[in-house]
Amino acid sequence: MSAHLFMISLVTVQLTATSLLASDLLGKQVFPKAEFQLLRDDQPVPDSHLNGLPYVVQAVDGDWLWVGDRAPGWVQSHHIIPLDQAYDYYTSLISQQPERAAWRNLRAIVSSEQGHFEKAIDDYTEAIDVNPQLASAYRNRGVLQARQNRNEAAIADYTRALALHPQYGRALFNRGNAWGRQGECESALEDFNAAIKIDPSFATAWYGRGLAHEKLGRYQKAIEDYQEAIRLEPRHASAHNNLAWILSTCPDDAIRNSALAIEHARQACQLTAYERANHLGTLAAAHAEAGEFDNAYDLQKQSLALTTSGLERLPSEKRLNLYRLHQPFRSDFFSTDIRQTSGTFLLQK
Repeated sequence: MSAHLFMISLVTVQLTATSLLASDLLGKQVFPKAEFQLLRDDQPVPDSHLNGLPYVVQAVDGDWLWVGDRAPGWVQSHHIIPLDQAYDYYTSLISQQPERAAWRNLRAIVSSEQGHFEKAIDDYTEAIDVNPQLASAYRNRGVLQARQNRNEAAIADYTRALALHPQYGRALFNRGNAWGRQGECESALEDFNAAIKIDPSFATAWYGRGLAHEKLGRYQKAIEDYQEAIRLEPRHASAHNNLAWILSTCPDDAIRNSALAIEHARQACQLTAYERANHLGTLAAAHAEAGEFDNAYDLQKQSLALTTSGLERLPSEKRLNLYRLHQPFRSDFFSTDIRQTSGTFLLQK
């Protein structure tokens, strides 16, 4: 088994924990116990599919739970531990098997989910000290470095992970995001292309590549990538939003399409319960492109009310004034001071 993958094996662990019925876990975040085994189509899922933690319990059938999203499967309820008990569980495993880096790696994920990012980074660092070949620890630490705005450190960690495991698609995706946040979109495209080549079904990699193309002004390529992301993951709100933004505001007349823009912008808003300022701003721009300036003005006011960033408020106010004057907005990433950030490079776990 490759060293970079989570290593789940049989270990006897004695913990005092509240006993839960399988039905109590529906909708809850859970983590793998030492004896964890995921099944799909009655076949064991290799450990290489143990990503996307924590799992979320989506269905219950007796003692069996359907968990996961990117790598779903069935698991017995006594083979998982709820998030609120997982930190103590992995601490017990670490005390019994200090040589096992995987337990520190998993405990770090728990800390991250609970918002204790520095504690999680420390656990990833200890996991690397125990096993310098554990690529997932480098990649996971990189994600948290990025969350703490340490972009150079994040890129260094993703690069180490990829040196150990060149086909690590999620590390390629994360590094592409990091390049994008630095404005190095050509480097981002290289990593997104590689991630898509490894896993063509990786919807968010298509989204990331679309955003890189958009930032470079390659609007038709961006549209195609966002459309593919939506085909693969119909509930990908950011892809709907970004597609709508281009269709509403692109400086190329041949690309704009107000009807499609409204459709995708509305979908993005519905998927996020009308609580995202930039999604409401995109819907406003779509209505302005359709000549429905009263609707655009009202929606932009709602967007502005949800805008907390000072950097975003001024552009939002200027677009509001455009709609008051019955003028649509035209996007230009390279010159305008009233653009909306259509989307951001995602910090994906």
